[in-house]
Amino acid sequence: MLINDKTDKDQGGKPIQNGVFTLSYARLHMKKLWQKGAKPNARCLYSDTDSLCVYEKDFDLNSEIIGDEMGKLELEHKFVQLVCTGKKQYMGSYIVDDEIRYKKRFKGVPLQYITPDLYTHLLEDKKAVVEFLKFRREWGSVRGYIEQKNLKMT
Repeated sequence: MLINDKTDKDQGGKPIQNGVFTLSYARLHMKKLWQKGAKPNARCLYSDTDSLCVYEKDFDLNSEIIGDEMGKLELEHKFVQLVCTGKKQYMGSYIVDDEIRYKKRFKGVPLQYITPDLYTHLLEDKKAVVEFLKFRREWGSVRGYIEQKNLKMT
């Protein structure tokens, strides 16, 4: 048996087969949920390993796959608007007690720096830059620094 003594910079020192299996199984499970709950000619607006965003009219909300139990889809929000600019890049607005609220996600960017304007800008320009404050521990002290993230619509 030959063992490489160098760490692959893309994979690190961790086995990837567990992640590959988990992602594949999650996709298979989501496909089965879709087949059970989606109406004919339904369109999926956004999907991740643990979530689906669909038009309400395209999905059977009384299906056995909807519920709070593990392995079922939970109805988290009914969005009034949804903007998706790529993988793990979305923002939906919903109403609670006559107040507009947002469910937002942009991988790698803290929630407080994600604004509706960011998505509007990405839809028009395809690129944006966000700067935010981060902290790290160094030899018993905490040091703050500004991180700059170049974002793009994918």
